[in-house]
Amino acid sequence: MKLICCAALILLSTAVAFSQTPKPNSGALLSIDGTGTSSGIHLKLYDSQIHSGSVGVVPVDGSGGSACLSSANDNIPTDAYVLQGGAPTGCDPNDPYEVTDNNPNGTHQASGLKLETKFSGFHIETHYLSEPIVHITDASQVGSNTTYTYTLTIGPDVQAGETIVVSGIVTTTPNVDNGTFTITAGGGGTFTVANASGESASGQNGSGTVSNAVCNTAKTICASPDSGFLTVTNDTGSPFSGTISLKGTSTSCTASDSWVSGLTTSGAGQSVTLALGAPGTTLNPTEIDSSNCGGFNQAQILSLTANSTSIASFGKDDYEITPQTSAAGDTLSVLPVPIPAGPLGSGTFGPFPSGCTTNCTSFQSGQFGTETPTFTSPVIFSATNFGNLACVPYADFSANGNPVCVELQLTPSGGDGGNYFYTATNNFNIDGFSLPNGIGGPAFLGHHAVPCPDSGFDINILLSYTAPTVTSGDPLKGGGSGTGSCWVVAFDPNVQAVAAGSTVFTFSGLTSPVLPPPKFTKVNAGSAVPLTWQQFTSSNTPVTTLSLCTSVGNTGATCTAGASAPWVSIGTIQIDCSSELPLHGATEVSAAGGSTLQNFLNGTYRFSLKTAKKQAATCEAVIFQYDTGVFFITADLSIK
Repeated sequence: MKLICCAALILLSTAVAFSQTPKPNSGALLSIDGTGTSSGIHLKLYDSQIHSGSVGVVPVDGSGGSACLSSANDNIPTDAYVLQGGAPTGCDPNDPYEVTDNNPNGTHQASGLKLETKFSGFHIETHYLSEPIVHITDASQVGSNTTYTYTLTIGPDVQAGETIVVSGIVTTTPNVDNGTFTITAGGGGTFTVANASGESASGQNGSGTVSNAVCNTAKTICASPDSGFLTVTNDTGSPFSGTISLKGTSTSCTASDSWVSGLTTSGAGQSVTLALGAPGTTLNPTEIDSSNCGGFNQAQILSLTANSTSIASFGKDDYEITPQTSAAGDTLSVLPVPIPAGPLGSGTFGPFPSGCTTNCTSFQSGQFGTETPTFTSPVIFSATNFGNLACVPYADFSANGNPVCVELQLTPSGGDGGNYFYTATNNFNIDGFSLPNGIGGPAFLGHHAVPCPDSGFDINILLSYTAPTVTSGDPLKGGGSGTGSCWVVAFDPNVQAVAAGSTVFTFSGLTSPVLPPPKFTKVNAGSAVPLTWQQFTSSNTPVTTLSLCTSVGNTGATCTAGASAPWVSIGTIQIDCSSELPLHGATEVSAAGGSTLQNFLNGTYRFSLKTAKKQAATCEAVIFQYDTGVFFITADLSIK
C-alpha cells in the first residue's frame, strides 16, 4: 500500500552548520543497479540496516584502549555498523570488540546479515575481518627452512602462499629469523618459510603478521590489519548484470569499491566481496583499517526535474519529491540519520493505545512501545516543541530491544537556492517489535537550516497518513510532506492507532464546484470562487478555531498580517495553462479585496476567493499556507 500526499513547500535555506558532537552516522551505502535483463533491479541499503541480531555497545571498561571512550555519546547501542567496527558514531572500538570473525579475544561484535527474502533475493553479509596475527614461541632450523611454532592471536589461520612479517625473534646472529617471508607450509600451530640463514631459537616472544591476505574479490583493497567487508550473493535464481557498489565518506577516508562483472546463479561467480576503501591495484592494493576513518556517511544526491518524481530509497523505505518549479541543475542531498527511539521527557506518556495486551499498560521510563530497550542510549530522539510526540522506529533500522528512528537530513543545491514548490512523500516500515498495532496521531516534524539529529523541530507539516498492517518486516507506508533541513516521522502514543487501510487527513476537500488539479475550474475575472473544505488534527479531531491570515509568503508560524495561530493564508500564483507549473519568476499574491473566510464551527470552512480583473486570460493556482509550515496547491483556476 502506497501513500501519496499532495503538498507543496518552499525550501528555506541551504545552509547547514554541522556540530562536532558525536552523533549516529548512516554508514556506507550498498547499491545494486541492474542492466540488460537485470534492469529492473535498483536496490540501496545502508550498513546501519544490516543487522547481527545481537545488540550491544562498545565496551566502556577501557579494554583495548578504545577511542570510543573519549565521549559518553559514542556508546550508542546497535547490532549494525559492522563495516565501521560496530560504532554508530565512527569512534574506533579497537580489535577486541570490532572484529566479527576469528577473534578469540573478549566479547566481539557479531557479523551482519540481510536475508534474501528481505532484499529481493540478494543475500548480504557484513564482516569486520583481520589479517592473521600470530604469537611465535619457537623457531626451528632444518636445512634452508625455518619452522615457527605459534598460537593465533586474531584472524584466520595462516596458509601456504601468504606473505608474513616476522619480528621479535632473538638469535645469536641478529635478525636472521626476522623479516618478510613467503609461507611454504603452515596451519595448525606451525608454519615454514624458506630461510637459508635462519637459526633455531626456543622460548621466544615474537609475532607474525600476514599482509594482503584478507581482501576484496578484486584484490585491490586489503585489511591493514583489519577492516570492514561486505559480501553480496546472488540467490535470485537468475544471472545478474549491472553494478554493485559500496560507497561512503568520512572525516579521513573515502570508500568507492564496485563490481561490474556480474553474478552467476551458482559457483565461484555467485558472490562478490567489497571493502570499505578506495581501490589500488592487484600489485599494489590499498591497505586500510576502516575503523580509523571516523565513521561513514553517504548522502544520496537526487537530480531534480520540474514535475518529475525523484526517489531516495534505503532498504524498503524511501523519500520521494516532485518539484514543480525547480530550475535546471537543482539537486537535493538526502541523508537518513538513524537515531535511537524513546519516550520524551519523563517517559510517562500515559495509557498505551487499546489493543496492546503484553507489557504495555503505559509508557514507563526507558520503555518504548511494547518493549524495553536492552541498553540505555546517551543519544536519543527528542522534540522540545512537541513534548507529547515520540518518533516512529523503522523496521529496517531497528532490532529486537533496540528501536531506531530515522531523521532525514535534506540539503538543496542549485542556482535558485532551493526555493521552489514541490510535493513530497515519505514511505516507511514501522518496527513491529516496538509498535505491533501501528501508530496514532501521526506527525511529520521539521526544522529548517539545522543538521540531524535535532531536538528543535518547530513545524508539523503532515497532510495525510495511510496505515496498512504492521509486521516486523513487511512494508508500511506512511507519509507527510516536507523537505529543507531535518525531518522526522512522529506519533502521539496517547492516540488510538490508525486502523489498517484507513487514512488520516488534516485537510479534506475541496468540494464542488471547484475541481482538484490537474483539472481546471473556469471562473470569470473579478468573480468569487467558493473554496469549501474540512480541517482536522492528525487524530481526526475537527479544527474549529482556524483564523484567516491575509498576508502571503509568511515565514514560519508567524502571520505577517497579525493573525493568531492556528491560521490559514490563501493566495494565488500564476501558472502555465498547459503544464500547470508556476511561471518562472512568478510570486504568490494575496486574494483580491472582499475575500472572506466562513467558519461553520464543525471543522468546515468556506473561503470566498475573489479574483481580480487584471487576472483575466491567465491561469492561477490556489495556494494554502498554514502556521504549521504547510504550503500546498489546492486548485487550478482558468480565469476568463
